[in-house]
Amino acid sequence: MDKESRRTNPRLAINMKVKITAGNYNTMHLITENCSDGGIFVTDDRLAEMQVGSDVEVQADKGVDDQPIIKARIAWTNSQGAGLEYIINE
Repeated sequence: MDKESRRTNPRLAINMKVKITAGNYNTMHLITENCSDGGIFVTDDRLAEMQVGSDVEVQADKGVDDQPIIKARIAWTNSQGAGLEYIINE
């Protein structure tokens, strides 16, 4: 079974500006590669080097003021970036 068929939520190729705050890092202004109901993938060397399981906060970086902050965790990394999984009701 390939990776795409194991996904709970289908991914859409959406490039959206986001702010990601991770641990002791400053806030990073990045662009998503794809999004789903369960999370996002973001290309960034700094995220690629973070430990799987690390908590982060994600916020839309464009649009109305006071965008909601979404809690997420790094679900996986590769040489290009990180897959972030939304944390729901924890």
